[in-house]
Amino acid sequence: MEHAPGFVVGSVAVGIAASGLALWLAGGRGGRPPLLLSATAFGVAIAGMHYTAMAGLTVFPHGSPSSGAPALSTDLLAIVVAVVAFVVSGIFLLALVPERAGAAVVAAGGIAASAALTEDAGVTGEAAASAAAAADGTDVGHGTFAPLGGAGGPPRRLARHLPIERDGATHFLSVEHVVAVHANAHYTYVFDGRSKLFCPLAIGDVESRLDTGRFARVHRSHIVNIDRIVGLKRAGDNGLIELASEEEHYTVPVSRSRSRIGWLKSRLGERTGEVLS
Repeated sequence: MEHAPGFVVGSVAVGIAASGLALWLAGGRGGRPPLLLSATAFGVAIAGMHYTAMAGLTVFPHGSPSSGAPALSTDLLAIVVAVVAFVVSGIFLLALVPERAGAAVVAAGGIAASAALTEDAGVTGEAAASAAAAADGTDVGHGTFAPLGGAGGPPRRLARHLPIERDGATHFLSVEHVVAVHANAHYTYVFDGRSKLFCPLAIGDVESRLDTGRFARVHRSHIVNIDRIVGLKRAGDNGLIELASEEEHYTVPVSRSRSRIGWLKSRLGERTGEVLS
């Protein structure tokens, strides 16, 4: 190939002049013209530079035909591409994996933040420390299971706190303050004697985390703290529980089953040492 020097210089001049015009039209302050004119000038810069240079190009054929075989065989090229792609992908994935030290720092930061949230919610002292530990998954009663779901694993851990959401943040409520739990679709509301607090857990999950010696599920949608029961009424096959609270008695329905009411009376008798009629 041979390049005519005049056309090469001309192509550079066309590119600079036309692209400069396009930038001036696009960034002009006074009376800015339509953006279409700037785009047109930029297109002229690209096409004019290219075709001006091509006009000064002369191509001569080879005296003898050259071999059309590629420098690398297709099989070898495929292997090279696969290896390079694997290495690049591996480096990218390794860059995304956090270091253990960094993860520990993040976990420590999350615990400290949770402790601060509990202090803002009025939970101090031992409860605040327990709530901070709950942020690390150690006292919210997630439970442990043996490998492959088999028996013989460590015993289930009971929750000392339940997560609640308030003012756009997650707090932890001590189970000592839980009076009742009411299911609402896939979530629950926890009553602490004063108000209902939103809990992101399902009622089955809450039940699995609570001590069955202190809490009883008296209805498919209700769990009560047995120590807070102050009254049990029966109306036909239905039952109604009265729970002690700071303002007034909080009532919870019992399942439509005589056996359920009898079972609840037996539980109450075991807690109080009396036989209820």
